Amino acid sequence: MTVRIMTGLRRVAVASLMYLATTTTAVGAQQEGGRNDSNTWSPGKLRSRGEEALSLRNFDEALQLYKKAAELEPENGINYFQLFRVRNRMRKFEDALGSIEKALELEPANNSYRSQKAKLLKSLGQCDRAVREYYEMVGEHALTEYIESLQEAEQCE
Repeated sequence: MTVRIMTGLRRVAVASLMYLATTTTAVGAQQEGGRNDSNTWSPGKLRSRGEEALSLRNFDEALQLYKKAAELEPENGINYFQLFRVRNRMRKFEDALGSIEKALELEPANNSYRSQKAKLLKSLGQCDRAVREYYEMVGEHALTEYIESLQEAEQCE
């Protein structure tokens, strides 16, 4: 238990140092002419910075970075999945549902996205919709992988 706590603390410390280093670099670059301006970053860079901000619980910053990534790559489901993650952590559940639905629209065979949507629906009390999502899982092995979650969703109806 203590080892897990220490490992978690180390991860937070490293993430904090990485964030501080990138923030300092960004400020310096802005003073040098804006070479590190987020408006020039690739979608991958935006997602990476969004992940850093999310790990530090800077939800508003993460949200803005993922929104920019989605604007640059509107056909990439991962951008909307990341928006779902942030909005879910911010407890903006209806917005989170819209984001995960968009991710699934772009990648309908992604069982990870579908499972997250089903969990969200279940937590919102929309158990009938959650059950349908579990049945939509692609492939026989997927349904068996999520059978316990499916049974829980069926019981909450």
